[in-house]
Amino acid sequence: MKESLSERFARHLSDIRAYRKQTAPNQTKFWEMVGVTQSGGCRYEQTRSLPKPVAMLLALREMGLVSAAQLLEAKALVEEVEPHLNKAVALEETRTQRDRLKIQRALKELDGLVDVPGLDEIRNKLRDGLPT
Repeated sequence: MKESLSERFARHLSDIRAYRKQTAPNQTKFWEMVGVTQSGGCRYEQTRSLPKPVAMLLALREMGLVSAAQLLEAKALVEEVEPHLNKAVALEETRTQRDRLKIQRALKELDGLVDVPGLDEIRNKLRDGLPT
């Protein structure tokens, strides 16, 4: 009986080192096409399970929907736009810093107030809301 695609892929994933040896000249070339370093790939081959996105890329290749060359092209494209992805992270960090400063200023203003009912509760809520 012929092995199904899912059975064959499960077999490959269960021994990712053997699969890699069948499909690529070396560790670096194999793992590079799915965006993993050689050392990271080595860890996956030894003990760690594959992250789902990596397994999905390998599945696309196994299904014949993308070639190794296309995966490398996609990797290059992502690396090219990566600075734009990092800008989004930087913007979020800036917002978090702004929020932290606003809360700290409000706490300083509250420190000047004395004998206001519920003030300690307000301070605690503000402190709890400080982003880390």
